[in-house]
Amino acid sequence: MKTILPRIMILLCLAVLSLPAQSRELPSYYPDQIYRWFTIDSISIKELKIILNDMPMNLSPNTRVHSLNTEFSSLHALKPGMKVFFSATGGNTINEIWILPDSYKHHFNKR
Repeated sequence: MKTILPRIMILLCLAVLSLPAQSRELPSYYPDQIYRWFTIDSISIKELKIILNDMPMNLSPNTRVHSLNTEFSSLHALKPGMKVFFSATGGNTINEIWILPDSYKHHFNKR
């Protein structure tokens, strides 16, 4: 637990210090600003665990998943190697996650 907390704090600081990103390639149900994206290293739906950029996180059983093709998807849509953006509550528990296109890069243009 002591090793996870510093990683979470670093990521939170990076998110606050990062410039907002906006992209024309994202659906309207995606957030207007994406501060930082992550790559899925591994995921266990059975254990509700996901590793993003070497950082272990928990998934809520009610995690809302948004894909490029549909506003509401399932945890089964998440695969290693995908770029994602997420929101979390309760420390390291993800409650909402958005799948980003493989070609996603930070943009500063409005949609």
